[in-house]
Amino acid sequence: MSYPKPLLKKTLDSRYKKTGIPEKTRDYLSLFFNICSELYGCLSLEDAWGIYSKLIKEQDAPKINIMEFFSFANVARRDRKPYIIYTSDELWLDNNVSFDDMMLVNLDIAWYGQRTPYYSEVASLLQIQGDKPFFVPDNFIHYLETPVSTEERRLMKFFSSLKVNNRSIKSPYMGKTLKSFRFYNKMDKYLKGFYEDKSGPTADLILARIERNICNNEAEKLMRMTKYHNDLDRYSNSVRPIAEEFEELGVLLTFDQVEEMSRLLMDFTNSYRHKTNRGWTPAEIRQIYDEHPEQVPSLNIGPGIKALIESGDIDQKELEEFLTQMGIDYDFS
Repeated sequence: MSYPKPLLKKTLDSRYKKTGIPEKTRDYLSLFFNICSELYGCLSLEDAWGIYSKLIKEQDAPKINIMEFFSFANVARRDRKPYIIYTSDELWLDNNVSFDDMMLVNLDIAWYGQRTPYYSEVASLLQIQGDKPFFVPDNFIHYLETPVSTEERRLMKFFSSLKVNNRSIKSPYMGKTLKSFRFYNKMDKYLKGFYEDKSGPTADLILARIERNICNNEAEKLMRMTKYHNDLDRYSNSVRPIAEEFEELGVLLTFDQVEEMSRLLMDFTNSYRHKTNRGWTPAEIRQIYDEHPEQVPSLNIGPGIKALIESGDIDQKELEEFLTQMGIDYDFS
């Protein structure tokens, strides 16, 4: 995945002014794009314009035309934002560039650097999203101010209460709660060391991503890790990286703690606004499908997934429960 090279502030200021869009409207558009990236992970600028047009009619968004919208986007893609705006040739191989092909991508999704429609997180997310409708919250522009859910608070409280307690591991954090320190695991250290020796926007992007992943403390890192796997429809595998993190840290859980964590993870997943659902929670997307059964997606379980089930890498019962919660019909035959 290529990365559009950022411009100097002076150059950006000049280009923003040339769009003819007032500064307050530009600030609104930047926040709008950020919220889109947080809710949906990735979407085409054409779809983003469709949502913005709705906000103009229903939520008093600043009135601009489609050319101004794309002019702003063309400058913003060279700015350092919490999102990236890619052209098609930066995302995919063998594709022509046009405004219609421009894609707004969350920084956490713009991660693994393969310019191919088969092995990128962007392509995977778009495939899972399919043609689901976009969730457009009331008072859209203030969405990021939404209070944290009860389910997230409970899961975060659980992570924060855990302590490093495996004395067979010589850890400088022995006896400390996970909310009291930051932790770079082996992979974090490897990637950080590797890209610190590189230069250019792609290396900068990955180094910034590593630091965001570390968060303010280890409990926050585990919460972020959980959200990431939910965002990419990997709930069935979300416990594995947490378990690996615990093993390296030296965190041993009792049977009761394992049961509690499983319940809290499930509760969080059911209340979370999934990027794979274009911002809808599992319960909300199920209601949409109940009202419009012709829109229910289906999944044929192919030989690849069956092989993972047979090897034990995927638990079939857990996968079935997850697909049911997501409102997805499936066929194991």
